[in-house]
Amino acid sequence: MIEQQRVYSIKDLDSLLGFLREDLCWELPEASIDDVSFEWTGLDLNLSEDINKKLKGGLIRQLQPFVTHQPWGIFVVEFTTHEVSIITLRQILRCFVAKRRGARPDLPAWQCENLLFICLYGENGFTFAHFEGDKPYSSKLTTFSWHPGEPIRTVCEFNLPALFFNDIWTPGGSRNTL
Repeated sequence: MIEQQRVYSIKDLDSLLGFLREDLCWELPEASIDDVSFEWTGLDLNLSEDINKKLKGGLIRQLQPFVTHQPWGIFVVEFTTHEVSIITLRQILRCFVAKRRGARPDLPAWQCENLLFICLYGENGFTFAHFEGDKPYSSKLTTFSWHPGEPIRTVCEFNLPALFFNDIWTPGGSRNTL
């Protein structure tokens, strides 16, 4: 179980990255988000103007892979709104899901179930989002989140420990561990 006080100490993206690195053993170097991620703009992804306005700086960040042939695509999405936009996440999902011929070949692609979204919004709101299913239009969204002052026993006991880094990631492996 992760200490609740440790989770309550996460206040921004930098402290979240430190938590992922130190407490969940994600192999992230001690560096800024700019040094550990690739940036995608709403324009790069052909997102609508309305969707783009919901993204802080109009950006989506993809964390660089931790290991060679990593099956997971991990994205950081910072919202300008006070809530996570499911419509926005689903549109981003569609941009990165492996598709048939005709999809943009310049974009990386993953299986729908191998995408994880780390969302920041409002005043220190954090949500982890994952879609289940093989079709982006009908996949089921599962999330967990926390805000300052809210009870987080379940987040600390079950949700965050499921994200503990496992260096033997395999495609089609357990959904409960990265």
